[in-house]
Amino acid sequence: MINQTASYSKILGFFSRILKEDPEHYARVNAATSNIYFEGECLVFDLPSLYDFIFTNDELSFIAFKQMLYASELNKQLTAQGGKVVIIENKGNINKSLYGLSRSV
Repeated sequence: MINQTASYSKILGFFSRILKEDPEHYARVNAATSNIYFEGECLVFDLPSLYDFIFTNDELSFIAFKQMLYASELNKQLTAQGGKVVIIENKGNINKSLYGLSRSV
């Protein structure tokens, strides 16, 4: 298991690299077979797919991932980088809803 600070840094780093259009991360997302993909310039994902893309089970549990994500100031930090996470499609279940990382305007 990695600690909470390192886990949060991994999430923020992933989103930061997407906002900076890092070719390696774009290629990894484009090759993904889960529910994480680009729709135009927006990265679309559900929480289980985002978790599986960034972590392994021995690094952080899915429950801890969700708790950390919702308790964080992720959008505040992403706004400083020109992005934000938004709900794309609310399916009445946080695990099934679709979220998106988009550029702030």
